[in-house]
Amino acid sequence: MKALLLLPFVALLAGCAGAAGPASSAPPSIAPASAASAKPAASGSTNLETVRFGSLTPSASDAGWLIADKKGYFAEQGIRIEVTRFSNGSELVPPLATNQLDVGGGAPNAGLFNAMSRDVQLFIVADKGSTPPGYGFQGFVVRKDLVDSGKFKSPADLKGWKIATPQRGQSGEVSMSEILKQGGLTVNDVDLTVLPFPDHAAAYANNNIDAGSYIEPYITDGVAKGLISIYKRADEYAPNQQVAVIQYAPGFARKTDLATRFMVAYLKGVRTYNDAFAKKIPAVRQEVIDLLAQQTTLKDKSLYDKMGVPGLNPNGAVNVADLKHQQDYYLAAGLQKNAADIDKLVDPSFVQAAHKQLGEYK
Repeated sequence: MKALLLLPFVALLAGCAGAAGPASSAPPSIAPASAASAKPAASGSTNLETVRFGSLTPSASDAGWLIADKKGYFAEQGIRIEVTRFSNGSELVPPLATNQLDVGGGAPNAGLFNAMSRDVQLFIVADKGSTPPGYGFQGFVVRKDLVDSGKFKSPADLKGWKIATPQRGQSGEVSMSEILKQGGLTVNDVDLTVLPFPDHAAAYANNNIDAGSYIEPYITDGVAKGLISIYKRADEYAPNQQVAVIQYAPGFARKTDLATRFMVAYLKGVRTYNDAFAKKIPAVRQEVIDLLAQQTTLKDKSLYDKMGVPGLNPNGAVNVADLKHQQDYYLAAGLQKNAADIDKLVDPSFVQAAHKQLGEYK
């Protein structure tokens, strides 16, 4: 795949990104990290259409598309996905908006909403991760020695502490603000430290951060290594938060047939995930755990019985009300300048079209 020409659009977004996060000195590398190896389509045709997919480092919330790829659901729909890796959700916005990617999977964030308020056209089309009760795959953690010593007893103790977040202006910050609120604090009362999730463990081990918003599988791994203690999981302090979404580029959305076929395959993957983790069908559960152990950073299969996993809506519905709540936070915090029309940003038509083929999942 030829290099994506991000620079002009990065310059445009610089004016609307607010304080959502520090700008990088150069656009992210967008050479494909992998070209997904799809199985032949059911018809026997090998002429699969390529869909360019932008993703972060694969985690459990990527299970829908990972399963759809590895079990051949995309190939059944005549699709081959080509994956490009990004370091955070904000980096997905420019190549999606300029049709250099077709589909993206990441967290809704202030950068996305800022772009939408500037009439940059993108569409949130399906859920990719949320926190319904029992699905606390995100959580607020505190360095274990601070808990053991009694220095941390409640959120009020967090004042002035170094609190880690993967980036400013994303759903984890919004939910973290609920923890701080319990102690009468805001993000302005702590030393908010931007740090990618893979770097948190070393920072906890070296006493460079005190607490933070964290995600599985890092939470369970950090607890097992004695680095952190879980204060609360996000399904307790931010229930039903829309943590991650599937987005379509405007050009891809206009390819109605292909975009619908992608959604059919994706939802089949999500439903297989729910067969594994909601219905707990033994054979499916083992198959999915094996697949996730191969594709994500969590290799110890035994931890899947201990850790919180993301909620993946088997019918693809997006929590629009929560997206509006997140936008309200970004506006109040000065991370977003102007309000975007969330109702126009979310397009349920592709999920609805997929339901005509798949029916409702129950």
